[in-house]
Amino acid sequence: MAPGPASLAIASVLAVVHAVDGRFAGQRLLPQWYMVLRRPLSAFAISGMLITLVGSFVYPESQQVLSRPAIQEKLES
Repeated sequence: MAPGPASLAIASVLAVVHAVDGRFAGQRLLPQWYMVLRRPLSAFAISGMLITLVGSFVYPESQQVLSRPAIQEKLES
C-alpha cells in the first residue's frame, strides 16, 4: 500500500480507537491517568500520519530521489 492511503487508514484507526477509549474512560472503565497519557500520544501519532499523508501528495513517489545511491547500485548489481 502506498504511504498516503496507508497513513490515512492508520490515522483514522487511531482516531476511532481514541474515541472508544474516551467512551470507556467516561464510563470509568479505565484508570484516570490513562486518558491523560492517551490524548497527547494520540495527537502526536495522528499528526505524524497526517503529515505523512500530506507529504505523499507534495512529494509523490515518482519524484522522490534516492538518498543513498551507493546502496541502490549495490542492490542492482
